[in-house]
Order: sequence, then C-alpha cells, then structure tokens
Amino acid sequence: MNLNLLDTLLFFGIIQAFVLAIIFLMKRKNLSYVFMAGILVILGLTTANTLLYHFISASLLNKDQLLIVKFLPTELIMLLGPFTYFYCRSVFEKNFKMTPAVTYHFIPVVIDLLPFIFSIVICYTSINELPLQNVWGTYIVIPQFLSLTYYLFRSWKYINKTKEIADFKTLKWVRNFLIGLSILDLTWFLYLPFFLSTSLQPILLETVYYYPLLIPVVAFLYFISIKLMASNLTFRPNLFSSDEIIEKIEHLHKVITSDRLYTHADLTLSQVSQKSNIPAKTISFILNHYLKKGFNEYINQYRVDAALDKIQNGEIYNLTVEGIGLEVGFSSRSTFYRSFKKATGQHPSYYLNGDQKLS
Repeated sequence: MNLNLLDTLLFFGIIQAFVLAIIFLMKRKNLSYVFMAGILVILGLTTANTLLYHFISASLLNKDQLLIVKFLPTELIMLLGPFTYFYCRSVFEKNFKMTPAVTYHFIPVVIDLLPFIFSIVICYTSINELPLQNVWGTYIVIPQFLSLTYYLFRSWKYINKTKEIADFKTLKWVRNFLIGLSILDLTWFLYLPFFLSTSLQPILLETVYYYPLLIPVVAFLYFISIKLMASNLTFRPNLFSSDEIIEKIEHLHKVITSDRLYTHADLTLSQVSQKSNIPAKTISFILNHYLKKGFNEYINQYRVDAALDKIQNGEIYNLTVEGIGLEVGFSSRSTFYRSFKKATGQHPSYYLNGDQKLS
C-alpha cells in the first residue's frame, strides 16, 4: 500500500476521531458525549472502510477475506441521523434520558446489516461465491441518505425552537456542527447520481474514486476534534423550559414595576432576588442567556422607559434632564445619557425642543 500525503492526512484524521471517541466514551455518564462518540465512530469507520478498499484488490481475496473487507457492516449510516438529532437534544436538555421512544429510532440500523446477512447466506450455502461489488450496498445508500436528511431537518427544527432559551455558546457550537454535517449531506446528494449509475460509477471509481466525499468528511472530523479539544468547550443544558422562563420573566417584570424597584439607584441583584423569591443565579442565567442582557442593562431599560414617559408627559420642562435621570433611578448623568442613547438612539436633550415627538 503506497500512501501519498493526502491519504496520510485522511488516515490521521480518522485515527484522531477514534481517539476522541474513546475519550468521550470515558465520560459516558453524559449522553451527549456518547452520541458524539457514536457520530465520530460512524464517520471514521465508514471513511476508513472506503479508503482501505481503494488499496485492496478484491480479486485477490478469498471468500472469507472478501466477506470481511467488503461486506462487514462498518458503514452504519442509519445510526448517523438519530445520533445527530439526539446529540442536539442531549446537549440542551438537562434531564435527557434514553427512553423506549428514543431507542425506536435506532431500529432501522438493520437496513445497514442486510448486505452482510445476505453475503453470509451466499458465502456459506451452495452458491458459495460472493460478487466483487456490493450490489445491495449500492442501493442501500438511498434510505441512508434519506434518513440522514430527515434527522438533519429535525435537528435544525429543534435548534430553531430552543434557540430562545439556549446558552449562546452551546447554541453556536451546535449550529456549526449541524452546518458541517449538512454540507456533507449536500455533498453526498451531489454524488448519488454518479454512485447509483451503472455506467458512471466505474468511471467515477477509476478517476476520482470517493475522494470528493472522503475529503470533506475527514475535514469535518478534524474540525470536530480541534474545536472540542482545543477550545475546551463546556456545554450548559437548558435549565428551564420555554414556559418556565416566560413565567419567571413575567414575574420579575411584575415585581420590578409594581414596587418601582428600578428607581432605587443602589438596587442590587440580591435585592431583586429577595423581592421576587427567584434565586440570584437563576435571574442571572435568564438575563444572560434568554434576554442577552446583564443585570444593570436590564434595570436601566426600565429607567429609560420611565424617563421617556416623563418626557412624553412634559416633565422635561419642569425638571432638568439630570433631574429626570435621578428620579427614575440613575445615579449619574453620564450613566443616564449613555443608557438613554443606547436604548433610543438619541440623547435626552434631543427632546428639549418642543417640536420633537416621541416615536
């Protein structure tokens, strides 16, 4: 076997994926790591098997060797889609578990086993001869492709549904992961007509082989390995459902507005926590990962809204601009001006002209 630089890089990427999968399986208490390990193993085995067969002459193998090399079920693509979908869910859902409803999704993997089962029957019966080409494997790519496409669609749909309550760092990683896998799926789709055509497939195998598909797969494996290991990503699952977050946001709003807590210049997170009976860490999590605001920015928005009400009611002509800022809870002129400009696009003094109207 003579390996060039490209083949060496491909094999090294596959080995790296296997090593990372072993590391993840050591953290098997977290299901997201188990699913990611499965994804790495599936892509790695499929690529390795395809690449190795390129260097082996099937005509020189006996039936037992051919059974192992060509028909051993290493390409379990029917698992790739479910693993991807449930990886996304297990990353975001704090209490995700393997239930019967989940395991049913993995039953179609039997389709991947059919070529091997049929080959064993042929190999050890009176027929006693195996075809050099895996005919069943050729047509099995159709349900494999459809399965991956279907679960990618479900994964994107799930991400779009959960993005409003997701940790932004985790959301960014999962989106990039799905983009990479979607690109592979599209590449596979472009390859299918050549792969399924009895006239084009021999030409394809003799010219570029499967390298246009193998290279993106291994590049994706490199991306996953580098990103997960070098960046030391720590994923935070969603602590609450959408309904729970909305309920807590509404409760916070009610407490802050009914008691006009925002008018207290020295208002702290712990004080709001005591008033609302919501833990301070929970408030911080909701503000940072749902409203995408810090505590001070969140409270200052209430103060700016109150200042706008006073200006709209004509109080800007009875009080100085600084006076309005102090009344609504700002501790300094600079903070008032900066927050007001950020929220409205204008400085408070803009409204001193009676011709200016609030939009």
